[in-house]
Amino acid sequence: MATDEVVAYVAMNNTAFFPGGPLALKAYLKQTALYPAQARKSMQEGTVLVQFRIGAGGELSEIQVVRSAGTLLDRAAIQTIAQMPKWHPAHRSGMAVSSLMILPITFRID
Repeated sequence: MATDEVVAYVAMNNTAFFPGGPLALKAYLKQTALYPAQARKSMQEGTVLVQFRIGAGGELSEIQVVRSAGTLLDRAAIQTIAQMPKWHPAHRSGMAVSSLMILPITFRID
């Protein structure tokens, strides 16, 4: 980039969000995050941080673990994200845009 070029930063009008908002996301995770039987049997707990891209159409892609809690829990967290419905995408200048999200998925034995 030449030094005389100016790059304007345009903030998001809104960030991407799960259909129904944060409470609906919490309910979805509580219902859908399947605790692997082997992890439960070995009393494995933890929080997996999962990063994914929310496309301009709300589709999820590029799902990957950015902080692991062990192979079994990582796989379960990725599967939980992969099964999610489309999100409402972020918007910039009134147009839907792709954005990254990092979501913690916590596994606790009750």
